[in-house]
Order: sequence, then C-alpha cells, then structure tokens
Amino acid sequence: LAEAVDQLAERHSPNRSVLIGHSIGGMLALRVASETRVPLAGVEVSGLGERWQPGLREMWASLIGDAPEVSVPAEAHAQVMFGPAGTFDSEQITRDRDLLRPMPMPELVDVVDWSHALPSVAARIDVSVGLTLAEHDGIWQSDLESRSALAARFTACPSVRIDLFPGAGHCIELHRGARAYCLRQLAFVEEALEASAKVSLA
Repeated sequence: LAEAVDQLAERHSPNRSVLIGHSIGGMLALRVASETRVPLAGVEVSGLGERWQPGLREMWASLIGDAPEVSVPAEAHAQVMFGPAGTFDSEQITRDRDLLRPMPMPELVDVVDWSHALPSVAARIDVSVGLTLAEHDGIWQSDLESRSALAARFTACPSVRIDLFPGAGHCIELHRGARAYCLRQLAFVEEALEASAKVSLA
C-alpha cells in the first residue's frame, strides 16, 4: 500500500495526497503514512484510539486462533458500532449487518497489538494528522485524557488535531451526524493541502 501511494503521489505531484481511514482502515492509513517515501499532505482517521474500553481488547484477543478468519455475530458487532438510540436511524442496523464480513486472522492479531504498535508508527509520521473519536465509541476510550495521550504520540507532526465527535458511536458514518463528519473530513483535506502548498513554496 505504501508503494502504491508513492506511485500515485509521484504521478500527481508530491505533497498533494491525503489519506483517510476508519478503524482498522485507520490503522492502515497511519502505517502507510509512516512508511511512504514521497511526502504526503496529511492523514485523517476516525474510530481509532489507543486506550481500549475495559474488556474489549481481552475479548478480541480471546478470538485469536488457528482458523484463517473469525466471524463476529451481527448483533454483537452492532453493539460496538453504534451509539445510543436516537443517534442513528434503524435501517443503519441492517446496513451494518449487510456490510459485515469475516475478519482475516492476521488482521485480528494486528488489531489486538495496535496499542503496542502505535507509538512507533505515530513517531514516524511527519505530516498533518487529524484523528476523530466518537463520543460513544464502544471500542476506544474518547475522554479528554485519552485524546491528549493519543495526540502526544505524534511527536514529529507539524500539526495534530484530535477531535471528539458528539452524538455518534464507533462508526460515525452510520449515524445521523455522518454528513457533518464527512464535511469535516473534506475541510481537513483542504487545510492539509493548503498548509502543504505553503511549505512547498517556502
């Protein structure tokens, strides 16, 4: 993935690419941002923290085994994806079930190990970073102390913004605030591109 991003950046001009990822995709986005050789403009991630909700990491770790993949029941998956009633429309529960796929076992291993991997990954990123945690995230702690600890990991970034998104659970895009969040993502992209352009001209 890092090589693919490098090729795209070379083709379309360095400092003009912004990576966006959610949850496990956010882990990938941050890892790629830490490994690219062609400069990026930034990386924006949601649904990804450092401090697990009590018991969640242990629950995921208990599923690690010799099988090639692991399936999570739709009802259990929905419990950690969604915030409280009133923050999402009922049809999104069906959408979440339809989107659900088995998780490859190596991916689960990486997820469980994320808190250990994050410090070295974050320390290698030297572009603007935006991370958004949902107010009612069922996987990651999103209180002020947890957000501050997360921000402190990105020691080489020119700017780090850790936002709390109100009225949503882990998967913000399945909640009523989805459009507002997507607009925030686009705003981050515009700001990162503008800041990157200024650096390139300096």
